[in-house]
Amino acid sequence: TPFPGEAALLPCIGAALIVYAAPGTRTGALLSTGPMVWTGLMSYSLYLWHWPLLVFARYATFGQLNPAQTAFFILLSFGLAALSLRYVERPFRGKRSGFSRRQVFALAGTAMVAAICVGAIAALSGGLPQRFDAGTRAILAEADQRDLSDSPCFDAPLAKIRAGFFCHVGAKTNAPASFMIWGDSHAGVLEPVISRIMAARGQGGLYLSRSTCIPLQGVTVSRSEGCGEENDVMLKAALQPNIREVVLIAHWARYSESTPYRDPDARNVFITDRQSPEPGIAVAHGVFARGLERTVAALSRAHKKIVIIAQVPEVAWDIPEAYARERLRVGGPDTRTSVVDYLQRQQFVFNEFEKLRRAYGITIVYPHSQLCAGGFCQVAAGGRPIYRDRHHLTPGGAALLAPMLKSAL
Repeated sequence: TPFPGEAALLPCIGAALIVYAAPGTRTGALLSTGPMVWTGLMSYSLYLWHWPLLVFARYATFGQLNPAQTAFFILLSFGLAALSLRYVERPFRGKRSGFSRRQVFALAGTAMVAAICVGAIAALSGGLPQRFDAGTRAILAEADQRDLSDSPCFDAPLAKIRAGFFCHVGAKTNAPASFMIWGDSHAGVLEPVISRIMAARGQGGLYLSRSTCIPLQGVTVSRSEGCGEENDVMLKAALQPNIREVVLIAHWARYSESTPYRDPDARNVFITDRQSPEPGIAVAHGVFARGLERTVAALSRAHKKIVIIAQVPEVAWDIPEAYARERLRVGGPDTRTSVVDYLQRQQFVFNEFEKLRRAYGITIVYPHSQLCAGGFCQVAAGGRPIYRDRHHLTPGGAALLAPMLKSAL
């Protein structure tokens, strides 16, 4: 569960109730035993020690602590907490500490100011990147490639969209737009590649994308405000006679499965529609299938060419960071995703795509056919990451898909 958050109230309230009800009970007798009292005396030191130990241990192992490692660091926390209690807490608390209360507060204040200054310098300098060599900095810079946050076409205000705002991409021409790119942030990643292809053919198009917004009519997403309304606008625009081709791009399995791919810090995403208004994993497949067919059917009735770009393989690691750490020789796991894992994650989505391909004759582009070989999906090319995080391609990674996109569009 996310921490800090409302879930933290449960153990806190539970602990308070146990302490309140403990006197005169077996629980009270247990809490009065020597080991429990000893643990309570050093609880603050234990709290201070366990967090950095576990954080740095997870960092060193890329978040993979097995039960034995976890037990070791918990025991180490107890040992360090006992030393802190004996040689730090008690001497400073006692009357014979050699420091007056004023001196203790002065030292504490000085330490706090120093910590704030060091933290501010690190934050304002972007983490002191000059401590790395140029090659490592170049790898880490891939994480900032194609940052959509400053694009007017990404997460555009709904008021602008209601007023008819669209980004015009592809060829700079006075002719009406002939194609549309519609999707979530993954559409933003592939838009430059598609625009270059269409510009070479003299075709202009319309484009908008919204974070965590599946491009399906009649579907709402729990973590994407305005998604449903934007989709309604996009479909209406796509049905205009001048639009001949519609390209749908999304993080498809993220919505159909609700759960993230091997990312313990990411939250679930729930999709709903009128038939299933209550969010939940159990209804996600139904909502996905209905929304996909509803959208494809509407576009097909209007005689549009429909191109669906399937999801690029997800990975379990932040790729630029993983490659930078490998370059710095601090270890790291095999960051590639196996084709078996990828296909298993996409099974439902691909089945739905195939049903609609047979029913409506849509075109489907499968990026894994370009990015995966030998049982695994590549995460780098030419010594540089092709992912800027766990599931978005860098511009260089997106360019690898240009040949298959060119033949499909």
